[in-house]
Amino acid sequence: MASMPEPVRGGAPQYAAGVRLALSLKGQLVQSYTFDKPEIMVGRDPYCDVYVDNPGVSRQHFRIERGDTGEYRVCDLGSSNGTYLNDRPVKVGTLRDRDVIQFGKYTIQVGVDELIGGDDGPRRHSAAEGATMMLSPTEVRQMVAEARSGGAPAPKLAVVSKASTPAPAPSPVRSGMPGWLPWALAATAALAALAYVLLQGS
Repeated sequence: MASMPEPVRGGAPQYAAGVRLALSLKGQLVQSYTFDKPEIMVGRDPYCDVYVDNPGVSRQHFRIERGDTGEYRVCDLGSSNGTYLNDRPVKVGTLRDRDVIQFGKYTIQVGVDELIGGDDGPRRHSAAEGATMMLSPTEVRQMVAEARSGGAPAPKLAVVSKASTPAPAPSPVRSGMPGWLPWALAATAALAALAYVLLQGS
């Protein structure tokens, strides 16, 4: 059983000892595997870790191996019909999560978990570090409400009161400014103020 690599501290990413493989034939899932070993053999030989009984597959077609730094590689073993990584022929290639290996009429989708520095275990990337998160209008309203309840000065938002009589028709804009532009500017200012409040609180 391969030992877990040290958490990454910079440079090339490192990966957990386990690897997941999903074998498919013409888009139909045949079998799923999970391995926790440094070398996985794929081929027509019944002793292979992933046994594929098909004449287009060599007896030992390729192997997936784990390098000293924790990354996984696919290595073609001189197969008759070749090995492809993401539609490109390959002799040796580094594997990333969701890469696809093609051989004969079969494909294998690879799943590997990267070790993020400082974490106790592997996890998948849900978003890039430092990436901008897009909030829905509901989430923005919730953040404003939380800022108000926490005693922090919340941005002032324009409130339109409901009148008992029909509101008069808006007068033409004399400056040539679109009618929606002041609302957009007010919303932008409110979001900027909210971001400032949240940053001060952290």
